[in-house]
Amino acid sequence: MVEPVHDYVARLLGLAGEDPLAILRSTPGDLARLLARVAPPRLARRSDPGKWSIAEILAHLADAELVAGYRVRTMLATDAAPIAAYDQNVWADTFHYATLDPFLSLELFSAYRTGTLRVSASIDPAQLEHYGVHQERGRETVRQLLRLLAGHDINHRTQIERALSAAGDSQSPWNPQPQKPEIPLDVIERVDLRVGTIVALTEVANADRLAQITVDFGSERRQVVAGIRQERTDLSSIVGRQALFYFNLPKKQIRGLTSEAMLCDAGYADGLIPVFLQPERPVPDGVRAE
Repeated sequence: MVEPVHDYVARLLGLAGEDPLAILRSTPGDLARLLARVAPPRLARRSDPGKWSIAEILAHLADAELVAGYRVRTMLATDAAPIAAYDQNVWADTFHYATLDPFLSLELFSAYRTGTLRVSASIDPAQLEHYGVHQERGRETVRQLLRLLAGHDINHRTQIERALSAAGDSQSPWNPQPQKPEIPLDVIERVDLRVGTIVALTEVANADRLAQITVDFGSERRQVVAGIRQERTDLSSIVGRQALFYFNLPKKQIRGLTSEAMLCDAGYADGLIPVFLQPERPVPDGVRAE
């Protein structure tokens, strides 16, 4: 049964609480913590044939944030602007939500949300009363749209929590490990960590985790063999990304292939889904980390 528009709006506004901006700021991190130990294949499974998988919900959140960011900008730039509706199920089918990498969707959602919050923080409070005329919901101010967006966050975060709980995937909160023993500063100075861009990769035959990666380090390209396949739905999504590599380790033979550097990741040692360590913004390939 399709929920009537006015009931849907009232329900989301009721979820937004007294500080919707706090919800908007916290949601990307909250989702990252929820999913830090859940592998992509699990996220792609539907617990109910009639409901989206977690991967589909994440893809929807990313697209919904893209749309919301555009609407906020439109309303601020042109008061009383018409706001077109869209069918989320048509988008899910058209853009193949079920096949998308869930963690890439979460990354996009986080980036789009950062943009929405930046715009919201830059305007005069009076501009929150600028409005658009939504095709289905009628007159809607920027303030109300932000509250709807916060309620939308809570709605889908709750769905994700329920899906994890129903499948027995709920995890106890992760806590950082104690500090390792102190080491001399010269040990750090001997380690050569460098940024490189992944320019090509192929799957290693007869190995379910390994990929052969070509990395551009500016002055040269090196081959790296790394176990990164099970954490990613689509390996092609990491081509063009920069990451951090141990550059001065001895070459190592893995499945008959020479690995000439080692990928530096975060999460594996703590039993989480590993992620790349990346620079804040693009830097020249070969730049050293300290």
